[in-house]
Amino acid sequence: NTNWNGSAWERIQSAPCTAIRLGTGEFELLYQPNISGPFTTWERRWNLTMNSSPTAFFRMAGPASDRGRLGAVWTNTHSATAALSAGGAITFHNEFETTPSSITLAATYSTVSSVAPTVISATPSGFGFIASRTLSAGQSAVWMGTYDAIS
Repeated sequence: NTNWNGSAWERIQSAPCTAIRLGTGEFELLYQPNISGPFTTWERRWNLTMNSSPTAFFRMAGPASDRGRLGAVWTNTHSATAALSAGGAITFHNEFETTPSSITLAATYSTVSSVAPTVISATPSGFGFIASRTLSAGQSAVWMGTYDAIS
């Protein structure tokens, strides 16, 4: 439902437009949900680079989201109450065009506290997280959850 005329994309019919573009060192999927009028850009693009340093993930442009899981475990091995920190890093399944505007964490399982970790150092390719718990001697805590990143 789209055509490349040699210099620009053309709409063939009034319907959502899709295209596959094979370029020198690139493979790209393109999508435009608007069903009428001309267009000069694609609302959503997924680009896979295949040049001298190929990537194993798509770069996403336009409205996009990535969902996944994360977790942390704390164990107090001291003989008294202690404040413990845990953290980690998440790599998105695909890379955003820019840093996501929102990264939301939600608990799916937790002991001691259901307070979600704090997101730190977000980038187009992932983010870090950190959380603290105060635990009694010998006590352990678990927090498991999901993330939802939206551009």
